[in-house]
Amino acid sequence: MLGAASDVIQTESGGPANALVTPYRLPGILGLQQRPLTVRELFVNETMSSGDTIEYAQQTGFDNGADAVAQATAINGSGVTGGVKPQSSIAWTEQTAPARWIATYMVASRQALADESQVRSLIDNQGRLMLALEEEDQLLNGNGTAPNISGILDQPSLQLLDISAYYDDKNLDAIRTARRLVRTGTSRLRPTFVAMHPIDSEEFDLMQDNEGRYRAGDPFASIIGNIDDAAPIWRLRRVETEALAAGTVIVGAREGATVWERQPLTVLTADQHSDFFVRNLVVILFEERLAFPVYFPTAFVKVTLDDWTAGS
Repeated sequence: MLGAASDVIQTESGGPANALVTPYRLPGILGLQQRPLTVRELFVNETMSSGDTIEYAQQTGFDNGADAVAQATAINGSGVTGGVKPQSSIAWTEQTAPARWIATYMVASRQALADESQVRSLIDNQGRLMLALEEEDQLLNGNGTAPNISGILDQPSLQLLDISAYYDDKNLDAIRTARRLVRTGTSRLRPTFVAMHPIDSEEFDLMQDNEGRYRAGDPFASIIGNIDDAAPIWRLRRVETEALAAGTVIVGAREGATVWERQPLTVLTADQHSDFFVRNLVVILFEERLAFPVYFPTAFVKVTLDDWTAGS
């Protein structure tokens, strides 16, 4: 016996034509956006061809005694009068930077990898991104305790800037002072960047003068260059990174450290882990190996910003 016919053929839930409606499927996978990668490019990048450590001699002393010298004027019973040259000296110490592993893995079924090529590419892209994000954190914040890299903020000779004696515009003035400290520190390197959390970067942009004008310029002016580039501060490239905690800024010189790549980012797959083989599971391993010698710690200045609510 046939079911009773509906008065109205409609597609609402439970309606007679509901089963005929096919949802429109957006193609592809809508991946989550991640923070931009900005830290590694701040430093020189090189390839490490052998070994598991980098050793280098770092100059630590430069005592310049050079001075104008008068000629000898007389000889007496105890020796020559005048003409004594002053002594100078230099010193260096041997430093070692170990190559450390950064790695992660994911597990997927063999069927998922075979049935949908986008799953494979998404896993590959996301795994590489995960390593890069951890890499940024290590280069800046690594504490040097194995297996961590010794990052910029871990350096014992890192310059620290106390801005408690500053008055108006403490934070803006502090960046300029840090720029000078890099240039006049023992490394004598030219400062090239200022790195900060996006929150602090926004606060710098929102700074206003006594007449309510933005210190960084007209926010409605025509865009010059990349729309995502933040305006320089004191002619230093401004880099926004969430790898730095809000309130902490690093002013530094590109040549002060080098990222040495011992093993480039490598992707490996295997099904021998545990009972993965009989369960049709595959482990995808992402790993890289880096060394990060900071040749001149004084080429970097850590600035702890004043509380923005205090009117910096």
